[in-house]
Amino acid sequence: MTIPKQKSDAWHEERRKYIGGSDANIIINGSDADRYKLWQIKTGQAEPEDLSDIFQVALGSFTEPFNLAWFQKKTGFVLVEAGRFTADNGFMSCQPDGMLADAVVECKHTSERYKLEESVAKYQPQLHHSMICTGKSRAFLSVIRGNTYDYQEVEFDPVYAEKLVSAEREFWECVKLNMPPGPGGEPIKAPEPTRIIDMTGNNQWADAAAEWFATIEASKRADKAANTLRSLVPADVKAASGHGIALKRDKRNALRISEVK
Repeated sequence: MTIPKQKSDAWHEERRKYIGGSDANIIINGSDADRYKLWQIKTGQAEPEDLSDIFQVALGSFTEPFNLAWFQKKTGFVLVEAGRFTADNGFMSCQPDGMLADAVVECKHTSERYKLEESVAKYQPQLHHSMICTGKSRAFLSVIRGNTYDYQEVEFDPVYAEKLVSAEREFWECVKLNMPPGPGGEPIKAPEPTRIIDMTGNNQWADAAAEWFATIEASKRADKAANTLRSLVPADVKAASGHGIALKRDKRNALRISEVK
């Protein structure tokens, strides 16, 4: 196994011919400086950044096949061959990380401090960009968060998609006219969840539901015991311990419970 190398000049030259999914994220969520840098790259006035020495980028490349395999294992869905897709407008194109018969799949490897909903909001432009290019009505964001895994389905939102296409078209006009893009406008708000779905056939949901039922009563008893322990610690006591349990006041004067090992 070798570290991924910098993309070839031919690869970058091809990328200059259209707006890709990661470009959509920059156009919508990037700063004015980010958009200007992207415009320079698309017009050939700047070289793309060499990402081959960026650890997070290399890690994401290595974990992508596992990410897709785990997505299949947890959902029971079957991936089909993914290729390049170009929208009818000609300037939007994508190559999704994975494809289902009726959906696109994008993989990300993020820090564990990022919540799933934060990642969905961050990559909403790429997800909708891919749905527009492929003509699919739903997408999945498959995320490795540190050492944990999760995924989220995203439904196509026509209002959001229309605003996205408009922003990308405006940027592409700047590329064709060799005119730097102006300051970014009002942020495009990510679509609000509206659907109600049945998760009966989802294997990961079934496993988590069984675990919840198996532990909920124990959790309630643990919460009750924790409240009792806190009530037994006098207000002027900084820390207390006994029988393998320790309580210590934090900076906000709240009692934190931990196991004594």
